[in-house]
Amino acid sequence: MNENEKNIYHNTLYELNDIKETINDNKTKKFITYLLKYSIILSSSALEQMLKQMIYNIITESVNDYTKNFIEKHFLNKTINPNSKNVIELINKINANISKKFKSGINKKYSYYRDNLNALISNRNTIAHTQAGTPMSIDEIINAHISGVKLILFLDWLVMHDKKNYQLTRTCINFV
Repeated sequence: MNENEKNIYHNTLYELNDIKETINDNKTKKFITYLLKYSIILSSSALEQMLKQMIYNIITESVNDYTKNFIEKHFLNKTINPNSKNVIELINKINANISKKFKSGINKKYSYYRDNLNALISNRNTIAHTQAGTPMSIDEIINAHISGVKLILFLDWLVMHDKKNYQLTRTCINFV
């Protein structure tokens, strides 16, 4: 995770905790509902931005400026719905092996984080499409945000692990 992604995470978490304090100090139901919906949108958009930035950094690592510009306009500036299913499909377009490992990890070891992320994104979709529903609590939103970041870190680890194996293989081939 690069510094920009870390800043997005920390700034969002700081704002979510600030909202939590405001909610605890103010018991007006309409005001609290507004803050909860805002928190869901804030968290989901921050996770989307972090995910897209990480993927952009991976796929533009060794391309020219024209290609970077194209990818930026056709990827970074587009909205994605960062639920676990869509992330798996997106990663599969880049590297099927990493996608398979990510899917296996989030379906086994990290299912708690997957479920939290999916609940957040589902609530975000409910709000975005103005359907009735009860938003998550601020603690659930914060936990879902942290869960989403943990999944992004897991994906980042898989990519770095794959790159190390790739680099080691290239080094061995070049050495021989």
